[in-house]
Amino acid sequence: MTISTLMSGRGTGTRLGGVDGRDHDEVVGRGGLAVIAAGRYASRRLDAQLRGRSARQDDPASSSTYASLRDELVQSNSPAYILAEIDRHGGDLPALRRRRIADTSQDIAQSIRLDRHRATLAYSRAISAQRRAVLARRSELFADEHAATPPTTRSERQATG
Repeated sequence: MTISTLMSGRGTGTRLGGVDGRDHDEVVGRGGLAVIAAGRYASRRLDAQLRGRSARQDDPASSSTYASLRDELVQSNSPAYILAEIDRHGGDLPALRRRRIADTSQDIAQSIRLDRHRATLAYSRAISAQRRAVLARRSELFADEHAATPPTTRSERQATG
């Protein structure tokens, strides 16, 4: 049995039958690797990576995901009308509706993350443009023959201000 977290196993493969592969045929005979996810990530890509662990090296495998309508992903990212529907009907909701609620919550979470990423990227670009402008202006000032020579030693800098 292997218990995986979001970061575990980066760049490594799960070898059926242990590190030495001694029990490979027995594990294959029992169906191979079963990946069981307890909840969903805020990104479908991460969920797909986890499911993909089951399909390595052409060995037989399976994957399944169990999520709750009370999971943080659903509770933090569902619109109020969906939360009210969950409160009213909860476990009596049909399986397809529960799946759609989880899908919608995940889509909203992905959109929020993408918006934050875009905002951070725009901010970084604005800061870079400002830095380039300041450094260009600084170079112009130092290159100007009428500009005073900037102090180079610590004592000169202290003396000028």
